[in-house]
Amino acid sequence: MNHWIIFHFSFDDTNTEILRMATKGHLKVENEEFNFDPTSIDWMDYMMNTHIPGLIKYQMK
Repeated sequence: MNHWIIFHFSFDDTNTEILRMATKGHLKVENEEFNFDPTSIDWMDYMMNTHIPGLIKYQMK
């Protein structure tokens, strides 16, 4: 049996970006050391190869 899921989604990182900009220059460790830039995340790869397989394996028994 084949299961197909077709979906369209978008991610809003506005609040994360606001927080990152607000802390810039105020932390002892600079933001660049955290290497956190949500725009660099490949969300499709994450959803298809990490999130959904994890849901199937651990939640949909």
